[in-house]
Amino acid sequence: MSEISLTLAPADSSREGFIVLQEPIADSKLANIEVVHLTLDGDASVLVDGVIGLGYVHKAGEIIACLAVSREATATLEVDLNLGTKAAYPTVALISASAPLAFSANQVAEAILISWTIAVPAMSILEAKVNYTTPLNAKVVDVYVVIQH
Repeated sequence: MSEISLTLAPADSSREGFIVLQEPIADSKLANIEVVHLTLDGDASVLVDGVIGLGYVHKAGEIIACLAVSREATATLEVDLNLGTKAAYPTVALISASAPLAFSANQVAEAILISWTIAVPAMSILEAKVNYTTPLNAKVVDVYVVIQH
């Protein structure tokens, strides 16, 4: 399996502000890639502990990358990635191999993918959840989870 990574498109490109694949990938591999977008939204207020964003994985696969972006993050913020089944929701469990997505005075947080071989069953619910109790400037965080089927 090839390593796949995400990055923000450069400011001077036609895709400015979009999350893009960092290197070219063969079309046959792209057919087996799904990106689940989870949005943590403070509804014009700063994000606080417990705010969640939800996503749905329709086909079984493996998480191979995870990236979080916020234009306003200027202090420490951690986001946990949780996994559950559609039938058992709202019961979810922390994906144990993942460190929290940690912002620390920057706008991009990337999960550490060492030992990530996270199998995601079909019909799974992905949940991103703020786990830091001190409010900060971030009002919206977008989390992108890349799954290879």
